[in-house]
This record gives sequence, structure tokens and C-alpha cells, in this order.
Amino acid sequence: MRLFRAVVGLLAATSLAGLARAGDMTWTFAVQLAATVSTDPARVELRWTTDPFPVRDYAVYRKGVTDASWGEPVILGADALSFTDENVEAGRIYEYQVIRHAVSYTAYGYIAVGLDAPLVDTRGRVILVVDRSIADPIAAELRRLETDLAGDGWTVVRRDVARDASPADIKAEIRNEWQADRERTKSVLLFGHIPVVRSGNQNVDGHQARPMPADVFYGEMDGDWTDANGDGIYDPSTLPSDLELMVGRVDFADLPGQYSPIPYAGEVDLLRRYLDKDHAFRHAAVRPAARAIVGNAVGDGNGITAGQAYAASGYRNFAALVGAANVVTANADAGAAPEDRWMARLSADDYLWAYGCGAGSDFSIGALGSHGVYGDAWASDFLEKKPKGTFYLLFGSWFVDWAKPDNIMRTSLAGPDYGLAACYSGRPHVFLHHMGVGEPIGYGMRISQNNAGLYQNQVQRQLRGVHLALLGDPTLRMHQLAPPRDVAVRLEGNDAVVTWSGSTDKVLGYHLYRASHANGPFTRLTESLVGETRFVDHRRAADAPIYMVRAVTLQSGPSGSFYNASQGITASLDAAAVGLTLNRANEDTAATNPTDVVWFDDTLPTGAIGFASENDRWNWVQADPAPFSGGAAHQGENAPGLHHHFFGFAAAPLNVGTGDTLFAYVQLDPNNPPREVMLTWLTDSWEQRAYWGDNLIGEGTDGSPSRWSMGPLPRTGRWVRLEVPAAAVGLENQNVSGMGFSAFDGRATWDRAGKSHP
Repeated sequence: MRLFRAVVGLLAATSLAGLARAGDMTWTFAVQLAATVSTDPARVELRWTTDPFPVRDYAVYRKGVTDASWGEPVILGADALSFTDENVEAGRIYEYQVIRHAVSYTAYGYIAVGLDAPLVDTRGRVILVVDRSIADPIAAELRRLETDLAGDGWTVVRRDVARDASPADIKAEIRNEWQADRERTKSVLLFGHIPVVRSGNQNVDGHQARPMPADVFYGEMDGDWTDANGDGIYDPSTLPSDLELMVGRVDFADLPGQYSPIPYAGEVDLLRRYLDKDHAFRHAAVRPAARAIVGNAVGDGNGITAGQAYAASGYRNFAALVGAANVVTANADAGAAPEDRWMARLSADDYLWAYGCGAGSDFSIGALGSHGVYGDAWASDFLEKKPKGTFYLLFGSWFVDWAKPDNIMRTSLAGPDYGLAACYSGRPHVFLHHMGVGEPIGYGMRISQNNAGLYQNQVQRQLRGVHLALLGDPTLRMHQLAPPRDVAVRLEGNDAVVTWSGSTDKVLGYHLYRASHANGPFTRLTESLVGETRFVDHRRAADAPIYMVRAVTLQSGPSGSFYNASQGITASLDAAAVGLTLNRANEDTAATNPTDVVWFDDTLPTGAIGFASENDRWNWVQADPAPFSGGAAHQGENAPGLHHHFFGFAAAPLNVGTGDTLFAYVQLDPNNPPREVMLTWLTDSWEQRAYWGDNLIGEGTDGSPSRWSMGPLPRTGRWVRLEVPAAAVGLENQNVSGMGFSAFDGRATWDRAGKSHP
């Protein structure tokens, strides 16, 4: 402990910025904006806080959210505290920049303003890249995350990768998904210890130029990432081209390192804890107060750092997100009482947003806590003192190298109840004001990473640096709404009847959605909001049995108003009733479908030729297990990784009609269960596949007929009927001449296969 304190004090004393009084005027470098809106007539009124120093004028700019430049400014006098824009339309979002030209400095403010902006039903595709080594212990929590992502409008594409895989190979998988659907693919979530890329030679914090961890590598799809000397470190210090994808990372590997005075939970437990927090936040089970706190022990800067005003990025963002009146400043003076400091106040009360900057080390922030002569906050405080910050912006020496074992930014996500995202803000400043109108945190991070000067601080260093990263889930949004409960769906004749219990929040009504796959995409069924808690789908689809309900409200705040939806809660029709059983257990021969057409059972179809991969083969067995039907079943080997056996060239193909369902029977070895099983059908190609379990077999395109997920693995140790709608895999009105049986790890035994009529 004595060594730990000595090292903390030494690094804090020699850090980039030194200590400064929290009573300085850093906030004046931010124009703290808020808006009041009306839609009839349509009008936006911007307001900002006063400035104690002499001001020359204000310049107000406006642009569309996706515009690449600001329009011509409106110039206001030195005493202006508001601006009214009547050249606006209801149902839109506008973005404003207000520049305060003071006598001795320049301040900047940004806000995105909605005028009853429309509801966003679909947010695009998110690629969930999971470290395979931690996937099994938290399989249930990862599946819940996929459901939550789909419930917020994302279509989820999952890729499990080895933690020692090549970053280039992982990026190639991400790029393939992006190229398959460039318009809709928006985000990447790296979960677990996905390989860390290092790039460039940057002196971000005044502590020598060095390569920086660069997760932007995984979100930039078409730039040139060279490695001239072949040392495994990429050359660019700045982005080769704009990021196409939002990127976030949740990674607790190697925490803590040697400087933590307390033990941490293990890596898997920390990952599980994060997923629990993510879920609770999305479902409004944990609802932080809409307020923010700033701990500023650096100040405006002086000498070569003058005007960088790192904490201004906190004041600037927070005003637009929670209102300037709801932003408090913790006392960072040398003689401040421990209970008035940043960490103590975070431990006492919950905050949606927190900014902290000070003299830094890998594991401490000077003057924001209670340790040692410098009043340090330690990384371990995020676990031991249980601070209640949700989204963190942090700045200090060494923080930016987040891949190191004790890094304080990564540790800020390890707390037991709070801590969902963190980023480095100050070199450069980040701009997250779009979250005020419902965008996820990754949206503003990508804008900040791509920023070449559209968004400004008086001094803005390291623009487009590869070091700027988001730790946490990039799809998280700021505004929570309690979702509906007890969603259920049943058949009444040919209609699907959906019922639910209402949200505990005051809402305008509910929208209903439907999908073929739990990971989306979901299609909205309701043109207008449903005011009751019952909906009848008169045009149900047999291949889309999953229904989702979302509560909707008109969200209002300092960034205007927009229609906001809760997490979607799903329910599925009874599978037997709609002919779409995913994993129906058949424990006796009576549990078959009377419309079954059996293509083959004890032997291959006439003329068919069997094949197998190098670590699998056709094993016809009469016992262990006993066949489901007939005298034999076919069994694969108990082998690691992908192994499959298959046949082709059947003289009598299986003729699949409109509305048909394909089936096969399987039993998973309870002592050697596979992680995934897949069925494949041959027409003029093998590009028709359905799978159950983890998405580990990388053939085809996930979410398409070439790789269609049918849900979780069936139970082990008993015969289960797997059914796939022919439409889901593109086989309606096709002739099938071959079939494949695949497993990833473990062993599966297969039996009767064919089709059934509607």
C-alpha cells in the first residue's frame, strides 16, 4: 500500500497539466445552450448563460443534422442571451452552433433541437463481435443483449472470434458485413478481449510519442492502414479516412494490474455485471437523475495549453443534455473537504453524466478524490466507493492508453451498479449533443472522431487522432422509458391477438411490430399509436411469428422534443399453431405431423451420394441413442470446431411448395453438446442454411436465407424436431437434391428428414 501511494503521488505530480483550482472559469469556454420549442407556430428559441467577461458579439449558425457545413451566421449584440428561429418546420431536427466572441477568448456551443421529431423505428444493423473465450459462461446474458438491441430497433449480426485472432481478419469479417449492406450497417460492439490494435506515434498527453490503442481501425472501412516496418503496429496517427461505423468496446481483461489495493471480480464476472447494468438501464429498472457533475482540477490551461479548456467539453455537452441548471461543479481546491470532492459526490448521488479531469496516471485522477496528499481518485474507487455516474467523460495523463491493465477509463465501467460508457475528452473535445434528440452515444463519438473542425473549442488538438475511443456499448441512448410488461400472443381463428400490461410511465400509446427472427429486423404494423393494451393482427404471417410492443412518449427537454420509444418486449405465437416450431421436443412417435412428407429415414434418397468433412463421417447407428424412427439414425463424430456430413445427387428431389416447412430430427449428445447445429439444403447451390445456437459457422450471410438463425439450441439427450419455414431459407417452389448436417464442437445424431404441408 505504501508503494502504491508513493507511485500515485509521483505520477500525479509530474503529469501534463498539474493541479489547478476548481474555482476557475473554464465553463466560460462553453456556450451552454438550451432550447424551447413550439410546433404551432413552429419556432425554436435558443438560450444561453451569461458571461462575466467582456463580449464583442454572438454568431448563431444553423444547419441540417447531416449537413457538412454551417450556414451564414446571424450576428447578435454583446448583451444577447437568446435567439428565436421561426424559419423552421415541425417534425424536424435542426443543429445550431453559437459562438461567443469575447474580448480575450472565443467560446463555442452546440445543440441539436427537435420539434416533435419523428419516432425512429429502425436504427440499422449492429455487428456484435464477441470474444469466443468468454461466450459460453455468459451465453444467456449475451442472448439477452441481442434481444435488447433488437428491441431498440437494431438488426443484430453476431460474430464470435478468437481473442488471439488477427485484427486484420476480424476487420475483414466486419467489412464483409458492411459491404453486404452499407446503407443499414451502422455500428460495431466489441465485447470481451477483442485484439487491440495499436497505431501511430502520438504525444497526446505530453508524456512522449507512442503508439496508441486504436479501435477506430474496426470502424473505418476503406482507408489505408499501412505497417511499413512490419512490426504489427499500424502507421497512421490520424484517420486515413472517415469512420463509417460507430465503435464501442467492453473489455475487462487484465484488470486490475499491480497498483490496485483491492481485488476485482474476475473478467467474466465483470462482463456479466456490465450486461446486467446495460439491461437494467435500457429497461428503466435503474434510472439515474437527469443531472451532471464536473470535476475540474486542470483549469483553462496555461502556457502551451492555454485555451484548451478541457472541462468545457463537459459543460458544453451537459447543458444541451440535462440543462445548465442541472450541472454542478465539485470542489477540486487543494483544501476542499473530502465530502465535497468529485468521487464523494458521485458516491452520494446518482448522475446521468460526469466529467472528470486532473493530474493523471494510469489509475488515478488528482484532486477528485481523497487519497494521498494530492486528493487522488483511484481506479479502485469505482468499485469500492460505488460511484453513481452513468456516462463518463475523462481527461488526464495516461488515460488515453486504455488498453493498459490499471486504466481508469476501463475501470469506470466495472462498478457494481453504474458506469456504462467512458471516453477521453479534451484532446480532442467530444461532441455528444445529438443524444438530446435520441441518438445513441456512438453517433456523437463517430462525429467527434471524424471531426476536422466542423465542431470547435478555442484550441482543439489531436483532431481525427486514432486514439479517440468509446469504452462501452455504442448503441446506448440517454432517455429511458419504462417498457410494457407481460406481452403475450395467441391465435384466435386466423388472427394473432397480442396483449400486454401498460408501461408504468405516462405514455401516448404503443406501437406493434413483427419479425421472423428474434434479432430483427422488426416491421411496424401500426400506423398510429394504440391506446389500449390489446392488438389484433388480421394479416399475420406464418413466417413472422415474433411480435414486439414498444411504449411511446413525446420526450421533451433542453434539446426540444422528439418521439421516444421504450425497449421493445417480445412474445412469439405458439409454434405448433403456426407451423414454425423452432425446437419442438418429440418424445414418442405419435408427436409427428400428419402432413409430413418423409424424404429419407434409414437410408439416403435413391441415387444420393454421401460425403463428409475431414473430421466427420456418416455413422449409421441403432443405439446410443436409439433412433427416433425406423431402424437407424446417422451420427456425426465428436469433434472440435466445424464438422459436417452431407449428400447430393438425389435422383428423386424433394419438391418444396409454397408455405411448406422443412424438418429434421436431432438429438444432441448431453456429455458433448455442440455449440451450434446447422441444416443445409442443395438446389443449384448450397446457399440455403438454417442454424440453432451460437453463430459460429461463418458460411453465407447472417440474417439472410444463406444463414438464417432459428434460435437457441434444443435440449440435449432427447429427440427434438427442428422445423424451418421454406420461405425463410429461400426454398419455396424449389427442388432440393441434397442436404447437409453440421455441428460446431460436440456431437449430434440425426434422423428422419423431409417437409410438411401447411
